[in-house]
Parts: sequence; C-alpha cells; structure tokens
Amino acid sequence: MTLSDSREEVKPAIRKSVKIDNIGYLYPVLVKKGTMEILDGNTRKEADPSWPEKEVEVPDKETEILIRMWSNYRRVVPRRETETYLLMLAEGYVQSGTPLEQIVPKLAEKTPYGEDWIRRLLPKRLKQEKYAPSKVGLVRPSETVTEKAEPEAKPFLGVAPSPVKQKPKLTCQKCGMGMEKVLCVYCWSEIEL
Repeated sequence: MTLSDSREEVKPAIRKSVKIDNIGYLYPVLVKKGTMEILDGNTRKEADPSWPEKEVEVPDKETEILIRMWSNYRRVVPRRETETYLLMLAEGYVQSGTPLEQIVPKLAEKTPYGEDWIRRLLPKRLKQEKYAPSKVGLVRPSETVTEKAEPEAKPFLGVAPSPVKQKPKLTCQKCGMGMEKVLCVYCWSEIEL
C-alpha cells in the first residue's frame, strides 16, 4: 500500500466525521498566510473542500518545517517524512553555524522527538560528537586542535548542502521541492532519480 492509497482510504471517514453531531470539523486546515499553501490538512481539504482553514504566520523555512512536524505529531508519520524534515532542519542549522555536537540536542528541543529517535534517523555526518575542522578533514577533540573563537551565528537558511559531504539534490518534477529522498514531502509524488 502506498501513501496515496492510505490517503484515499481515510477520505470517506473524514467525510463521515463531518456529518456526526458534535464531531464535525475538529482540526482546521493550516495554511501559510499570504500564499495559502497548505501546511497541514491536505487529505481533509481533498475530502471536503469546504473544510475550515486557519492562516498561520510563517516567517521562515525553519518555522514552516516545525509547524508541519508539530501539527502532524497526532498521527503516525511515515519514517521517511520525519527523516526528511529532521534532515532539512539539521542542514539549516549547520549552515547557520550550529556546531555538529549541538544538532541533535537542538532538534530534540524544538521538535516532538527525543534524542535517541533523532540519532536513529539522521545520517552519521550530522550526529557526530564534537569534531574540529582541520586542513585534512575532521579530527577528534582528543587530538591536538587549536581553539578558535566561536563564529557568529548566521541566519537560518533552510535546506542547503552540508560542507561535510555533499550528495546530489533530488528535485520533484511536480512541485520543484525535494531533497536526498525518493518521496516529496510537499506533494507526495515520487522523485525521479
């Protein structure tokens, strides 16, 4: 069963819930203020186009990803979707200057997930213990390393390739979004390799 199959399966139940007294529209569809892009509730909106909406202010990509993660926490989220969101956030934190050893704790603080689960989902390069850059690559802190002043924090830029190891970025042919995954988290279509 694919994700689109399971979405089709729940649409009749969604339509039915609206007709039951005291149930109706329990959760509004969350849409991005200004663009009206759906952040949470695609299936509900497809099942019933009149489903109430709530506009949400989304100042940056980090906030958008966090809204998607927290609003979907009440359902079983496919592992690949959670991995993709965590990877997008982690890459943004790396680009904004967050040290690698602080990535997992920062994700655990901001997302609905604990450090153990985050470590299972993130690639090895983003969950390393404290490493310091050297001319030849990365060295462990037990090796001799000259301490440098903390770099200034850069603004969160969203998804960007990591300077540690670059993988080819995959792009969804339907919506233009994508990452290093096979499934687009925005439109759920498969990304061509």
